Amino acid sequence: MIIGILDIDHFKFVNDTYGHQVGDIILENFAKVILETVRASDYVIRYGGEEIVVLFINSEMQGSKATLERLLEQLANNPLHTIADNQNNTPIYISFSAGLAEFPIQGENGDQLLKEADKALYEAKTSGRNQVRIAPNP
Repeated sequence: MIIGILDIDHFKFVNDTYGHQVGDIILENFAKVILETVRASDYVIRYGGEEIVVLFINSEMQGSKATLERLLEQLANNPLHTIADNQNNTPIYISFSAGLAEFPIQGENGDQLLKEADKALYEAKTSGRNQVRIAPNP
């Protein structure tokens, strides 16, 4: 099993510029795009704020990473649309940063896996965002 933590890049800018209502719509549409991209056997869970956890069941690391990189490419070429009371279907391009960890290599329980995936996410963010990083082997 592979766990991925995805965090929308510069989401505070979206909320500050367009308002929280549009931010919520962006989160919903982001989750829909993720669900359309991953397999039916995978799980997509809102983890907090703008973070989403994806559990890749019966998957290898390179396949999970490739799935998220396809998602990055799709979002780069297709804006998410919003329809809110104070907006007129504003197209917004987003990107995300992601960290991946694999059971049992990077952790033997959920807490360890989340911690290692979060470290990889931090590395993705501090290395320029808009990328997927894999947690190092212990």
